[in-house]
Amino acid sequence: MKPCLEEKETVLKETGSSIEELTDAKAVARFLKDGPNKLKVKPYLEEKETVLKETGSSMEGLTEAEAAARLQKDGPNKLKEPPKESLMKKFLGKLKDPMTIVLMIAAVISAVTAVYGGESLADTGIILAVVLINACLGVYQENKAEAAIEALQQ
Repeated sequence: MKPCLEEKETVLKETGSSIEELTDAKAVARFLKDGPNKLKVKPYLEEKETVLKETGSSMEGLTEAEAAARLQKDGPNKLKEPPKESLMKKFLGKLKDPMTIVLMIAAVISAVTAVYGGESLADTGIILAVVLINACLGVYQENKAEAAIEALQQ
C-alpha cells in the first residue's frame, strides 16, 4: 500500500524532513504506524556527530586496541561466501548448453537411423564422446579459474 500525498505532507510537517528523506514508502508507512519519534533516518543522512556517537568512534578513527576488540567481537569485515557448486552440478550445467543439447539430439537421431539401417553406432559414440569431453574440459577450466580467483583473494 503506497501512502497518499496528504500522508507524506503530514510526515514532512511533523518531522521537518525533506521529501528526499521520505521517498521510501516503507519509511512513511513506519512513521504513520509508529509516530514521529520512531522514524529511523538512513545512516548516510544523519549528522556526523550522531553517527560517531552511535558507533562509538571519533573523527580520528578507532584506536588499535578498540579495533582489535571489535575484530575479536564482530569478526572480520568480510561477506560470507556462497556455498560452492559440486562437480556433478557443474558437469550437468555444461550439458545444458544449447550447442551440447543440439549434439545430443544429433546423437539420438544418429542412433535411431543406425539401428533402423542396420549400421554401426560409431557416429553416435563419436558424438557422445565429443559431448562428454567438452563437458569435462569445461568443468576443469572452471575449477582452475575458481582456484586462481581464490588465490588472488588471499
